[in-house]
Amino acid sequence: MKWDAFIIAITPVYGASESAAIARILQQENIEPDSVIERLLHAEPLQYILGKTWFYKHEFLIESGALIPRPETEELVDCIVKSKHQIKKGIDIGTGSGCIAISLALAHPSSSFTATDLSPKALNLAEKNAKALSCNNITFLAHDFLNEAFPGNDYSLIVSNPPYIAPKEAESMEKNVMDYEPHMALFTPEDDVLIFYKRLAKFLAHQASSCVLYAEINAALGQETLDLFSDYPQRSLLKDMSGKDRFIAIKKEG
Repeated sequence: MKWDAFIIAITPVYGASESAAIARILQQENIEPDSVIERLLHAEPLQYILGKTWFYKHEFLIESGALIPRPETEELVDCIVKSKHQIKKGIDIGTGSGCIAISLALAHPSSSFTATDLSPKALNLAEKNAKALSCNNITFLAHDFLNEAFPGNDYSLIVSNPPYIAPKEAESMEKNVMDYEPHMALFTPEDDVLIFYKRLAKFLAHQASSCVLYAEINAALGQETLDLFSDYPQRSLLKDMSGKDRFIAIKKEG
């Protein structure tokens, strides 16, 4: 199949400009259009087809067992890096591909990090990414954050991009997300979209000394999420590049 025919074939699914962009990427990767067209026509995300994606200056392996990193999550990492917080020990709750924890660990080589996830497949991928990027100051831990005892109380940084979509919202989700990305990483286990943030609030309170918490949130519930941390005077909502309330930053004094 020639590239012009390929673009025409996938345009009904992706639109003209995105189809052309996909074609350019595949050509750069020396991937023949015939080998991937069926997967694309079924709306499989290009990142899963390529088996990799870029995130915060680094190339990460990616597969269907982990959420595809979003640009907004890069902003979360950038906020933390630019904050200049003194991070002695950090933890990433629900690490997925490891993109947040590994990016932070690479940016803070003298700090130590722990990355947790409930999914063995995601943890395996995160460990592969750490090895590929020569990230040696990170430990991976299988952990059920909602139901198991807290994984320590001596962190100076807690970061998380937890599930924040209610199951009842699934009908409105895009096909490429619903059919391919892990529902565990997207949807809360019940119709309480703040369940993970309630647990994060308890985890922050559990820390023995000064600690900062950064988390990505449901943009429609910014104030409701922030209100869960009313015990902390130093708390704020941070907006993403689209001007939406996308992150919370909470500081607990020791």
